[in-house]
Amino acid sequence: MSHTESDTEVIVHLMAQSRQHALEDRVADALSGVQGAYSLVCLSQKKLIAVRDPLAIRPLCYGTFPGHEGAFVVSSEASSFELVGAEFKGDVEPGEMIICDETGMRHTRPFERKPPKSCIFEYIYFSRADSVIDGISVYEARKSLGRALARRDEVDADLVIPVPDRGFSWPHIR
Repeated sequence: MSHTESDTEVIVHLMAQSRQHALEDRVADALSGVQGAYSLVCLSQKKLIAVRDPLAIRPLCYGTFPGHEGAFVVSSEASSFELVGAEFKGDVEPGEMIICDETGMRHTRPFERKPPKSCIFEYIYFSRADSVIDGISVYEARKSLGRALARRDEVDADLVIPVPDRGFSWPHIR
């Protein structure tokens, strides 16, 4: 493989080299040799497969579309579901794989459980303030981190503002 290949391309190559037959087995086989952070969604003509890294470094959640039996949605942020009319159902657990097909939704655990090591940048920078990751409000986490910082460092300040704030969009910037 060349040095210009993305992480996703490496995973696709590993899937192609797998001797497993079912798509979900190929995904599990490929990811069994991968260490690091990922939330992955694979889509074929008949299946949607979502899988989260065993260390819970990257978030992933799932939902459904009310009134549309068999319609599933997966996202890194549950706050995006409301935008498309979907209903949040839960977080994909660390090391969990969700398979959605004509029979419905199945949850499997192809990877060994490990102590979670969530990425702090999900709460500080990447996620929208109205998101909830693994049951923790991003907004409340940010406030808590600010309080901890204030307790640690005595600074005579009149105002504290969140910068950068990925979850806030400026209307004049397109």
